[in-house]
Amino acid sequence: MTQLFEREMDAIILQALADSGLADAITYRRQNGEVISTNAEIDVNAELMGDFESGTIESRTTVTLQRADVGEPVRGDTIIDADGNNYEVQDIDEGGRDRSIVRVTVK
Repeated sequence: MTQLFEREMDAIILQALADSGLADAITYRRQNGEVISTNAEIDVNAELMGDFESGTIESRTTVTLQRADVGEPVRGDTIIDADGNNYEVQDIDEGGRDRSIVRVTVK
């Protein structure tokens, strides 16, 4: 698959999720003041597993974003959902990124 095909498919899927109410319209605000309106999948209380040996599981809120829209998220950037909830980017989930999407944990 080409990178362009992956981006187009992810955009179609995320738009379909938004149309069905399973993804949210968000405002992504960079620390430099740039504002981006897009769709994202917000998963509140997602269970994330730590390293295999520790066996720890954490409950966190994650947001899946299209890289074509937001580029590379940075810790401290802000995400505001349609209900006005504010989330601050804490970490980039390396297991949740590919050439077209990126998942971040937020607080």
